[in-house]
Amino acid sequence: MKIIKLEFEKTLTRLAGNPFGVKVFSEQVESNIDWNELNKIIFPEQINRIAISFIQGFAKEILKRIDKNDIEKVFDFEVSSEELKEKIISSIKF
Repeated sequence: MKIIKLEFEKTLTRLAGNPFGVKVFSEQVESNIDWNELNKIIFPEQINRIAISFIQGFAKEILKRIDKNDIEKVFDFEVSSEELKEKIISSIKF
C-alpha cells in the first residue's frame, strides 16, 4: 500500500474550491500515486470539513484514469471522521 500524507497549514480546518483541489492533487498526490496498488491518502486530523468543490478539483485527474466506481480499489482516504470519508467517496462517484 502506498501512503500519501497531505500537508496543510495547521490553522486550516476546512478545504474548499475546485482550483485548490486541483493544486493540492498536482502538488502533493499526482507524482506519488501507484496505479497498480492501493493508495492511502491521509488528511491531517485538523481537517474537519471538505467542500464538494474541493473534492471535484482533487479528483479531476483521477477520473481521467479510472472509472468513478473503481475509486475504492485504487484509493483509501483517512480523514477525521467516517462521515467525512463517505462524503469524499460519494462526491467522487456523483
